[in-house]
Amino acid sequence: MKMHTLILLGISLISAAAGAEASADVFRSVVTAENLDLGQTAEFPANPELQTLEAARREAFFLSLLGIRGSREESRGGWRTGTTELRQRYLRVAFKEPLPVGTILGAGGAVSYLKPDATFPGDVADEPQWVRVPLPEGQAGLRVWTFPPGVVTRELRFSFTDTPAHGTPSRSGLA
Repeated sequence: MKMHTLILLGISLISAAAGAEASADVFRSVVTAENLDLGQTAEFPANPELQTLEAARREAFFLSLLGIRGSREESRGGWRTGTTELRQRYLRVAFKEPLPVGTILGAGGAVSYLKPDATFPGDVADEPQWVRVPLPEGQAGLRVWTFPPGVVTRELRFSFTDTPAHGTPSRSGLA
């Protein structure tokens, strides 16, 4: 089975600075255990291994993966879609309230955010509901997606495209 991975060194959902004055808070992630919507955070196609986790273990997994709290051991192996022969695969991170997003640091895939007028939760396969964040040219390996100033959203979507050989399913995800 072929696997494509987006290495995420922490989904650093860093909000844009509100003024000219710099502070350490500018680099603080806006995602917390309290505003992460685990009920709507999901992978497409679904990963049966994650679907069967008890609620406390699923919460610990995502809080560790997103660098919010806990040991990285709790999310070792990363967040993966279910095995599939489909070309498009998605991971959706949902929030209980709209959050400001400035920058995401990672590698591979594509990043989008749910449009303010789209119905929550967003349909990951319905492209008009999402705004793709352009990846500046010339980046390789570790990449930085910088959102336009003032972006506030309830969901982020990580998209992966693969063309597995017929009969050779693969998985995509974050590690």
